[in-house]
Amino acid sequence: MPIIKKLKYKLWRHSHTPEEYARRIGVNAGKDFHIYGEVVWSTEPWLITVGDNVHITDGVRFETHDGGTLLFRKDVPDLEVTRPIVLGNNVYIGNCAIVMGG
Repeated sequence: MPIIKKLKYKLWRHSHTPEEYARRIGVNAGKDFHIYGEVVWSTEPWLITVGDNVHITDGVRFETHDGGTLLFRKDVPDLEVTRPIVLGNNVYIGNCAIVMGG
């Protein structure tokens, strides 16, 4: 990534809320969506849907897939298991939780 693009990204990230960042990268979020601390979004954030009145705390990771399919890529080169993540309304996710797709 070019240095100018990295700087613009860092400036944008520091001048907006974590909730705005999540929406910008493609997370589908409802009303009263709150993030406390750093959250790691999957490489496919558009597969994540968050309901209303959701609170996500520091260290939470959202993973729509894992690397387990790499073991079978020599047999099935295009093997990919990706699943959406859907959080309902009135949800609290505690520190350092890992939320998997499906």
